[in-house]
Amino acid sequence: MRLGCIWLEATGVSIISQLIKAWYEVHAWDIAWKKDLQTLEVHDSLESMIDALDEQKIVLIHVPNRSISAHVANLKEHLSYGDIVIDLSDSLWWNSIIRQQELDRMGIGFLDV
Repeated sequence: MRLGCIWLEATGVSIISQLIKAWYEVHAWDIAWKKDLQTLEVHDSLESMIDALDEQKIVLIHVPNRSISAHVANLKEHLSYGDIVIDLSDSLWWNSIIRQQELDRMGIGFLDV
């Protein structure tokens, strides 16, 4: 299974490492930290990362709270019915409800973890 990651926080290294160890193929975009992780595919653009994912796209996001809305808005242009966005950021719960409602209208799943 291929997962997309938008990860601006260095704290995500351990999570991505565990995903790779569990045999997930991890594709990343907008990585702010530099860490040599085996089989991590870093892409130059969001479009390139999305194109590398499976038919049902699953994207994990771990970015500062102030930028999560912009990332979700950008993702909406590239995702479609049945895709899933998982927000691992420190989002405010009421903003997550709004994001979930927006994505639900498009048939895109949203999890605020």
